[in-house]
Amino acid sequence: MNINHNDHIRILLADDDEDDREFFTDIIQQINGPVHVVCTTNGKELFLKLDELSDNLPDLLFLDLNMPGIDGRECLQEVRSKHSLNQLQIIICSTSASPDDINYAFEKGAGLYMVKPHNFSGYYKMLDNVLKLYASKKLPVRDRQKFVYS
Repeated sequence: MNINHNDHIRILLADDDEDDREFFTDIIQQINGPVHVVCTTNGKELFLKLDELSDNLPDLLFLDLNMPGIDGRECLQEVRSKHSLNQLQIIICSTSASPDDINYAFEKGAGLYMVKPHNFSGYYKMLDNVLKLYASKKLPVRDRQKFVYS
């Protein structure tokens, strides 16, 4: 990944599945680049963390759709309704490949929709490519044909 090492990419991950959070953070640590990850386990924690980071928002929010309580759909809608969070790049990171979920994410302003791969190498390649998209300023993806990354 070609990122200026003075530019630290700050990632916030909201995912209720502990294994998925560990998988994600393990992969991010192996990708060559200055990346810092903070994790939350549900929508309520996500909004508390966003309030805490209000003066230094993350560069990317990876958001799982299927979380208990405030799910990813509600989080996406709430984040997009707040003027102070409008510039936050949101990447849906879900096991769902449902056209309804994809259309909802696109219409509500997510920057990209990732369907979680089932193996380490696929997930590594996907996250590496997403970070390259971010570094090359190609997010958000507003072309529906390229919006889903699987």
